[in-house]
Amino acid sequence: MTESTTKENNVVSSRSILKWIYLLATFLSLFMVGWILVYPSSWLMGHSEQHDDWINKTLVEPYDGTQIHPKVVTKYKGHPDVQFTHTLPAAIWSAAIPFQLHEGFRKTYKTSHRRAGYAFLGSSLLMTVGMFLIVIKKLTFDYDYEGLAPPLSKFEEIQTKATILGMGLWFAFTSSMAVTEARKKRFQSHKHYIYRHVGSGLWVAIQRLLIPVFGPQKNPEAMRDRFGDAAFIGFVLSFSLGELAVYLDRQTTGKQIKTQ
Repeated sequence: MTESTTKENNVVSSRSILKWIYLLATFLSLFMVGWILVYPSSWLMGHSEQHDDWINKTLVEPYDGTQIHPKVVTKYKGHPDVQFTHTLPAAIWSAAIPFQLHEGFRKTYKTSHRRAGYAFLGSSLLMTVGMFLIVIKKLTFDYDYEGLAPPLSKFEEIQTKATILGMGLWFAFTSSMAVTEARKKRFQSHKHYIYRHVGSGLWVAIQRLLIPVFGPQKNPEAMRDRFGDAAFIGFVLSFSLGELAVYLDRQTTGKQIKTQ
């Protein structure tokens, strides 16, 4: 087998894996659209009596301490600033992903791609603001179990907040770099930062899917810990897939794009 044949095979393999990553990202993004707009739709808490009654019957009343605490949804009632800066914009962000990542859509519908990109990156800016509001207003998951589980130690509390803020900063950085590279017409680098940006946000979908795999827990404290574990695993997997997509895309072009 010649060197050129080997390189061609590597390119074909890289493109094939990229397609599978695209399909996975599409599935995760559509899952999040359903999670936000259909059920449990935490952005609707306090804005729809029918929705709140539905959540009460399906999450609050059946809660026995072995599942996720219903406050993961109900806590947003009375916090429209968070609902409309973080939760609802996440539906726009998620819905745009399949189109923004699709190479054929980008090439065929350039104007639509650009406009969808404005909505995609604009919603990510709002989501970042909302993420910081969640931390400031003590709406992070560790507060969902107050009175049901021992509070986190001071170190664990600082560690949790630092981790969440770090995720938020990476989310914002990848978004801003994608905009910067597009303005400079460095479109390959722009695409790579979009890959990273998607990877910095879709971990939430992976986390939501992992929690049922863990199954019921013995008490609220264990469930709180598993919720955090699922978030960590989800972020590592999502971040890694984003970096893998960047690596594979470089293999298909034969260029090493210097990123900042």
